[in-house]
Amino acid sequence: MKQKQQGFALLETLIAIVVLMIGLLAVLATFALAIGNTQSVHLDAIARQKAAEAMESIFTARHSGSRTFDQLQNVGSGTGIFTPGFTPLTEPGADGLVGTGDDDPPATVTVPGSNGTNSPSVTISLANFTRQIRSRLNIRYHKAGIALIRCRR
Repeated sequence: MKQKQQGFALLETLIAIVVLMIGLLAVLATFALAIGNTQSVHLDAIARQKAAEAMESIFTARHSGSRTFDQLQNVGSGTGIFTPGFTPLTEPGADGLVGTGDDDPPATVTVPGSNGTNSPSVTISLANFTRQIRSRLNIRYHKAGIALIRCRR
């Protein structure tokens, strides 16, 4: 008489372990990707802030009358004072506008440390950031200039 076997065979146990390991590795890969993305969030925030600063300087120059619409327009029929294409991120020069020929070298940005209070501040170089400024006149909206500024790292 044969007795009925109970429990798991060695092969079934090994297959279960392999399936669990694949699941755990997938979860760990997701965590690694999430950590990598959170590391670059502050660099994306700096790029957005620098783009906003460039937009503000263009609007200020336009509204103060220090630059004409044709000077601020570099897409379409305008002559434009902005350097075409992606250029290194620089600080505004004597004219107060970024992306023009008189810009100063890129500066650094100092951000709070990891916990925001007691840890030392971190200085980030902006040398690996680039910026593209495309500005054009839009007749439909009462001659309001439209500027597209893209920053990337």
